[in-house]
Amino acid sequence: MKPTVRRYALEGARDMEREDIWLRTRITEGAEIFSRQELAQVHDLLAGVIRWRSRLDAWIDLFANRTPDPWVRNLLRVALYQLERSTRVPAHAVVSESVELAKRVKGPKVAGWCNA
Repeated sequence: MKPTVRRYALEGARDMEREDIWLRTRITEGAEIFSRQELAQVHDLLAGVIRWRSRLDAWIDLFANRTPDPWVRNLLRVALYQLERSTRVPAHAVVSESVELAKRVKGPKVAGWCNA
């Protein structure tokens, strides 16, 4: 099954952090999966998360009542970047899709925490 743009960007953020994979490598791999428009969205999300990572982490640390695990932190980075910098996706869709992804991957408890 084809991953969503958000899921692919989230996995890319994780891979780039853990395995020192370059943005260009992730985009090249995505060319086999996504349309040009979707690939542009992936690029925007990954480049934005890289560029604004310190600020995104500061927001997460400021508002989180506990330290999120690395997967959840990357999910929050992608969502916060979209909420703050992207005009392509409505805010309610960003929140809804992020919470649903958290629920599928980490379960309802984590999804509820992400939604708060």
